Amino acid sequence: MALLSDISDAARDEHLRDRMTSAAAELGIPDPFTWVDSHARELATAPVVAGSPDTVASVYAYARDTRAPAPGANPAAVNDDYIRHAVQYVREEETTP
Repeated sequence: MALLSDISDAARDEHLRDRMTSAAAELGIPDPFTWVDSHARELATAPVVAGSPDTVASVYAYARDTRAPAPGANPAAVNDDYIRHAVQYVREEETTP
């Protein structure tokens, strides 16, 4: 489980947010910049794979703690599929009644 500080760090990482915005645009979410801004912490706590306890924040923190260079900008640290899954997960949670 990610620490609250890990969630905050992931939610504030400008490179990670930029990649999340790209994923939101790819999914056709209207105004992806604003959507990511308003869902940053939900995105950070979203699972990276269905059924996994790993979240964007926990993967980000692991990469940061193992000294991976710029985890938010590094697709080897927080990969694109993880980001896409998190964005889709949060969007589905938002639109499911």
